Amino acid sequence: MIRTNVGTYSRQVGDVTVTALLDGQFEGPASLILGPHEKQSEDWLRETSRHVPPRFSVSCFVLEFADGSKALLDGGCGHALGPVAGLAPKALTSLGVKPEEIGMILVSHAHPDHVVGLIETDGSARYQNAELAITEVEHAYWMSDAHRDAASDIDKPFFDGVRAALNAYAAKTRHFRDGQEAMLGIEAVFLPGHTPGHTGFILRSGSEALFLWADVVHVPGIQYAHPEAAIAFDVNPAAARESRKRAFDRASADKMLVAGIHHDFPLFGHLRAHGRAFAWDAEVWSPMATGLVV
Repeated sequence: MIRTNVGTYSRQVGDVTVTALLDGQFEGPASLILGPHEKQSEDWLRETSRHVPPRFSVSCFVLEFADGSKALLDGGCGHALGPVAGLAPKALTSLGVKPEEIGMILVSHAHPDHVVGLIETDGSARYQNAELAITEVEHAYWMSDAHRDAASDIDKPFFDGVRAALNAYAAKTRHFRDGQEAMLGIEAVFLPGHTPGHTGFILRSGSEALFLWADVVHVPGIQYAHPEAAIAFDVNPAAARESRKRAFDRASADKMLVAGIHHDFPLFGHLRAHGRAFAWDAEVWSPMATGLVV
């Protein structure tokens, strides 16, 4: 018998319940990791007890606010990456959250594993009552015919899938900028390089904060210890490295709770600096969003 784990993990941040939704994973060659030689990447993966070739986890988040409103941060793969991904809607259903309850979708960037899950297979919006918020530069990049025409034959379908997702919410789309509140209590942090408008979000509620930094990290077994390692999905690897350094420095200096979409599930933890390298301290699992039962 084959069983599929439905992955959810809830964590309280002030008055906001943040739940990680495991969308699945995909596998690719170690050559996708840029900087180290392929064999070096494989050796580092084995040293940290990771699968070779690397497997990339994908997740997204649902945010539930004290007033009962709900938002998504990204939407997962949908039908874009095969049968071992696109599980986020099932995870959301397991929480008792209906698609029509989602009032806002924050998009960190528009790669297919972040936005194709926002639409049904017929191209219609899965979350029909939701407004979609995305940076203007990110939206413009994916809707540009010049950028699509310049893409490889392999990458052109990525543009088509992304455009289908963005078009489904065209009538309910708004843009935000670096440092602005993408929505109440959530600051947009511009982290370009992975894509032109790649953005993280800092959620603040009461005295607590959470840095939801999207695709700053793709390969946890390598990029904490070797933050100079980039990924082939980066549109601008040099800029992505700079953004990763800024995000790592900020999170470690401020001792901020962090969650990343490609982290090992359930995603939450803290970063500690060790010279130019960093150590990741995964948050200890708790059976309750608000802490251990006493």
